[in-house]
Amino acid sequence: MPPQYSALKIDGKRSSDRIRQGEDVQLEARDIIISELALTEHPPDFSRFTIDCGKGTYVRSLARDRDLSLGVMVI
Repeated sequence: MPPQYSALKIDGKRSSDRIRQGEDVQLEARDIIISELALTEHPPDFSRFTIDCGKGTYVRSLARDRDLSLGVMVI
């Protein structure tokens, strides 16, 4: 799912602008392509990944969804 605060347009207007004006924004899930996702570093306090992905992939959404599925709090 794309983040609500994004440049995606709904009826010609960015979703982030609509949210700032108090509108309720519902974005639809989109298909994305991830060719590679690799854990490159994992010391005790964080993890680092590299990703090879297609156009339109919101990496912050990927991280959000991964963390939610693991029950991890993102700071």
